[in-house]
Amino acid sequence: MATVQYSLVFGLLMLEVAAFAIILLPWPHAWRESAMRWIARYAEPWSNRVNSTVRVLLVFIFLLFIDAVNRAIRVPNSLAHKADHQVGVLDLQLKVYRAQRNMYLTGFTLFLAWALRRVVALLWQAMVRENVYASQVEAVCRNTKFRGFPDFHFC
Repeated sequence: MATVQYSLVFGLLMLEVAAFAIILLPWPHAWRESAMRWIARYAEPWSNRVNSTVRVLLVFIFLLFIDAVNRAIRVPNSLAHKADHQVGVLDLQLKVYRAQRNMYLTGFTLFLAWALRRVVALLWQAMVRENVYASQVEAVCRNTKFRGFPDFHFC
């Protein structure tokens, strides 16, 4: 069957969960900023290759999701046709369980991949805006001290 593919999807799901856990921890600002700068500096040459690889993986996972949805719809119909035979009912119920498990596994992996990309983009935008704000505050501080406002509260 397709247990190897779904095992790899489960491994990817666990990597996504670990990445979310690391991203959402309340790191000090200096650590988060230095980590984002390190990623921006050293991951830049690999970013196109990584993005294309991730997109190909997500396409394969989407195909597995479509297959799992198809099986989740098809298997209960065959269960209804064979309800009068007691021999194959347990086997069909096992197939229904596996089809639903695979559907939820692939669907949640796709959703978490989308959410992870969005959270990373939002964190990057927040860091850029924070740096712009800090430089603007620094410029205002220089201008106000120069003009004779030593009590300016932001400085």
